[in-house]
Amino acid sequence: MATRSQAMRVIRSSRSKAIGPDHLSSYMLKRAAPLIDDPLLEIFNKSIATHIFPSSWLKTYILPLSKKKLITDIIDTRPIAKPCEVSKACERLVHEQLSDHLERFELLNPRQASFRRGHG
Repeated sequence: MATRSQAMRVIRSSRSKAIGPDHLSSYMLKRAAPLIDDPLLEIFNKSIATHIFPSSWLKTYILPLSKKKLITDIIDTRPIAKPCEVSKACERLVHEQLSDHLERFELLNPRQASFRRGHG
């Protein structure tokens, strides 16, 4: 189970400026977090315990981002996914917990460097 301090840390670490399908920016979530931390933590922990990810969190905006200064064709863009901000926070929380578990119990090959903090 996640603790309040873990949840608040992942929320504070978000740097996204765009607004996703939940109509929240990371700035708004950071500002609201002290007021909604208890229910948010309960939702995160219930989602983790039941292995159920709320379907509303699965919505994602796909936005075209220009690869060139002048867009003349769709091929001049690349897709950028903008998921729900609360979804991203929950995913980061689970990622942190899994990474900590793998490191603590030395479950990764010592030569594994990619996707590991401090090993790349």
